[in-house]
Amino acid sequence: MKTIHLFLFVLLFNYDLNGQRLVKEFTPGSAGTFITYYGNTKNGFIFSIYSNQFGIEPWVSDGTANGTKLLKDIVNGQNGSMTTDYYYSNDSLMFFMTYENGKYKLWRTDGSEDGTIKLLDFESSPPSKYFDEGIICNGKFYFNHPINGQNNLWSTDGSVAGTQLVYKFNDSGTYSRISMYQWKGELFFFAGDKSYGMELWRSDGTTQGTKMIKDIYPGTVSSVQLNRTKIVEAGGRLFFAAKSSEEIGDELYVTDGTEAGTKLFFNIESQPYYSSNPIIVQSTDSFFTFNTQGNLGKAWKSDGTLSNTKPVIDSSLNYSWIYNTTPFQNGYMLYLYTTEYSAEPYICDKNFNNLKLLKDINPGTNTSYISGMFYPRGNKSYFLASNNMLGNDIWVTDGTYDNTVVNLELITSNSGAESLFKWNGRMFFIGSVDINIGSELYELNLENTGITETKIKSFSTYPNPVKAGKSITISDSECVFQLYNTLGQLVLEGQTTDGKCLIPEQMPAGVYSLSLQSDQTKQTTLLLIE
Repeated sequence: MKTIHLFLFVLLFNYDLNGQRLVKEFTPGSAGTFITYYGNTKNGFIFSIYSNQFGIEPWVSDGTANGTKLLKDIVNGQNGSMTTDYYYSNDSLMFFMTYENGKYKLWRTDGSEDGTIKLLDFESSPPSKYFDEGIICNGKFYFNHPINGQNNLWSTDGSVAGTQLVYKFNDSGTYSRISMYQWKGELFFFAGDKSYGMELWRSDGTTQGTKMIKDIYPGTVSSVQLNRTKIVEAGGRLFFAAKSSEEIGDELYVTDGTEAGTKLFFNIESQPYYSSNPIIVQSTDSFFTFNTQGNLGKAWKSDGTLSNTKPVIDSSLNYSWIYNTTPFQNGYMLYLYTTEYSAEPYICDKNFNNLKLLKDINPGTNTSYISGMFYPRGNKSYFLASNNMLGNDIWVTDGTYDNTVVNLELITSNSGAESLFKWNGRMFFIGSVDINIGSELYELNLENTGITETKIKSFSTYPNPVKAGKSITISDSECVFQLYNTLGQLVLEGQTTDGKCLIPEQMPAGVYSLSLQSDQTKQTTLLLIE
């Protein structure tokens, strides 16, 4: 584990002043707006905001102020209708759930008011994204619809007439929820049956074509538990975690869609009655990733062959955990936890070899809290990350250490969490970039190369920390300086004299933001006054 010495974490920034464009300010002033992004349609991306007039309702935007509007006032008045974890999108249609008069309801939208239609009233709980209880496959939305204590597989083509029952399960209802994955035009999922427990099923979308593949744990005992395993593809087969007996425990299984081809793939924890408890993360191109727990706690990668199912980090001393993997350039970007650096971005080649830390964004054993996904565009990738000095910001990388930098610095807001997303080849974010404007909807300028860390070639500040009443030297060129406190208040400004700036004796000790600007460049650095 690396040793962290006391130091001042200082970054020099070159700002592109056109890094963002305000799409719409819903709440004028610094209060900001609670905005939640849901998904994309062909006519715009869908999100909700809270307003005193409508409550929480769905809105749509095409990225312009005039094209950003209320999609539909589903529940009149201030109560609102939108929930937070029940939406599914394929970039053309979005299916979402509302809560009205004590019941959940299924809606579909293409991003237009006329194309926003209620399809179904749920008798109990709606399909949960946490359990993967809904999926869009072959142009239809398949979902779980419990009725009278039993789970039911339903499908819809987006019309009321085309919303119908596919299969009724002989199970115990809510406590055996369905988890779905699509492969080769069919659904593969875990579903319950009173005679077999929770097991692996498949469906072609018809009643006759919906059937259990195999009773992996013979009898009424389930082979998978409520903290459902995901199903992922690699090497022309599907992989998941299950157990066929208490002696083997929860390990990695494989299926080709047949009973004979559904079997134990890798007994990672070979000691009897112990389990590695694999947690499947995702499949990416020809690989999938998963984590094991307990004494064998590691991040793993596999191409579907035993010979290439290995820990991402080949070290018996290093605990690791993988959160996210995204194709980038000719390899992958990973959000990976290690005991040395905590959770930080890594890169590797297309075979998951040559793994290296991209950047220790939050230095030491502090996590960088990368939120959501990596968003590649061309030879760059954008993501939200945080460090203890700057907070949560939008970062960009070209895959090199030097050019993994802050693209846009965000201001901490009390009106909801920041988020970053793509629609129609453009990048948008929810956040605050101006102390006079709270968290609102922006478009990110992808031509902005970002805030570039320098090697202290243009401006340098010395000493840093500096004592009040002393001067700091700012390289050997003249510039305009502005000093801000942690509240964003301007406390000192002026022009350097002989490359020096005097800090008044009465200046309180603390951390300040020092803005420096000449004809060629503008930079900001953190300054510690003692």
